[in-house]
Amino acid sequence: MRPVMDEARVMMILEARVAPEYWDVLEQGYRDRAAQGFPAELIDIFLIQAVTEPAVWRIVSVWSSQDALDAYRRSVYPLSGPAIFRAAGADPAVSIFRIIA
Repeated sequence: MRPVMDEARVMMILEARVAPEYWDVLEQGYRDRAAQGFPAELIDIFLIQAVTEPAVWRIVSVWSSQDALDAYRRSVYPLSGPAIFRAAGADPAVSIFRIIA
């Protein structure tokens, strides 16, 4: 079992259905953004594709705190995650979760 964290980390999930003809665009957009580097407060980030519904894609990011995520979202426009999906013809839903353990 993982220990309880001192500071509440958060997870942001962007999710959208992406048409197969845009999968390469989505993957390349993610790779291009990753090559630019991320802020230190971003602990981890993934581009994932659903196994049972391959048109469903997510960008999942883990942040050191809600404050860090909020500061990043205020400092960058347009946000790169939604822009990556939009370039692939999709408009992502955004969900934010507090990581408990």
